[in-house]
Amino acid sequence: MSKPTIVVVPGLPGGEAPKGLSKKDQQAKGLKGGLIRYVVINIFATRPGFQAAAKGFLPDDAKRIFYNDISSKKADELIPELLPQSLGVYFSTATYAAWLDVPSTFFYGEAHQSSFTPQVVEMMIEGAQMMNPTAFDVVESLKEDGHCFMISHPEWTAEALRRAAGEKTTLQYYLWKDGLNYLLHPTIPTTSRDLKITEIGVGTGVWFIELARTLPSTVQLDGLDFSFTQYPPKDWLPKNILWIMQNIFAEPLMELQGKYDIIHVQLFITSIRDGNSVSMLKNLIKISKPGGYISWGEWDVATWEVIRIPSAPSQDNNELEQSENTRLRQEKPDLVRVSSVADTWMMASQEIAASILDGLGGGQGDVAKSLIEEVGRDRGDIAFNLQRVITIGKKQF
Repeated sequence: MSKPTIVVVPGLPGGEAPKGLSKKDQQAKGLKGGLIRYVVINIFATRPGFQAAAKGFLPDDAKRIFYNDISSKKADELIPELLPQSLGVYFSTATYAAWLDVPSTFFYGEAHQSSFTPQVVEMMIEGAQMMNPTAFDVVESLKEDGHCFMISHPEWTAEALRRAAGEKTTLQYYLWKDGLNYLLHPTIPTTSRDLKITEIGVGTGVWFIELARTLPSTVQLDGLDFSFTQYPPKDWLPKNILWIMQNIFAEPLMELQGKYDIIHVQLFITSIRDGNSVSMLKNLIKISKPGGYISWGEWDVATWEVIRIPSAPSQDNNELEQSENTRLRQEKPDLVRVSSVADTWMMASQEIAASILDGLGGGQGDVAKSLIEEVGRDRGDIAFNLQRVITIGKKQF
């Protein structure tokens, strides 16, 4: 394991398998790489002492439990591929849990056809966080899907795994910065040479690295996070950047209280849930100096809009909309609002044009194919747009 790695666990043994393989463990051995995130998909968040079936279990219908969210035909194809599962997994007692040492993510389908309900998931995560407050900092779910959402929604699953790996963190940063043309809001004074600045949730550290280039080396830059799995090696960083292990939802370390002139929070909304924003704000105020500034920026999803360049109206697409089969909208009102099915719809339309409309004659297949091609080209002229919201606060005393 010479590179940073995430492990995706769809089964019980995965809770113990990563023992000794975290990035911290690898560094202690003088090795590179290591686990940077542990991803659980629709299974128990096992803890030390956990036993899955202490009192035995009853056989059940695999089709109902595992494949209720896909077609019956597809389920029948997959069931023969299920492999035997060792009974020892269910009767043995867990001695370790990866989420104790490795940043963790939990994915689940809310329509799971077993006792694995959203309430059970919530209880498991709360139990894990009692042992490790930073456990399962990312929880994502699909409302209408069950055990096999990775089959029914592969695109969503792939995107979620990419988020878990932190792939889009740096891209989001540059989209944000290039749209504003500043790193800190211009109303926040940065002329003092002995400023103490902190960022909450450093990610890849890109904001701090860029900020360090614009300020004197005497300015102290502290990154607060509960995991630094994505940050560069210390030797590659400016000397005035320091990483401090601190969960902002927990009581701040005494040495951090009243320390900072500027506190920077950005794109943190996905970590806010179950009312924990109140405790976070209280902790931000605790670590701020009297007269210190807090800057918090997020995307304003209420302003989300789809935009098209003025020269891009397409008569072909207008015709395509007019020729829509309205029966689909009447019988499946939710389907046409799901943007993730667009590519699937276009592929199906291509097959229909080739296998059915061509046979009807009159050039109907050619007309359908040309409209499909136009839709594909037209996507390059469309984008979504949303505004940013940046809130500045100042501690008065």
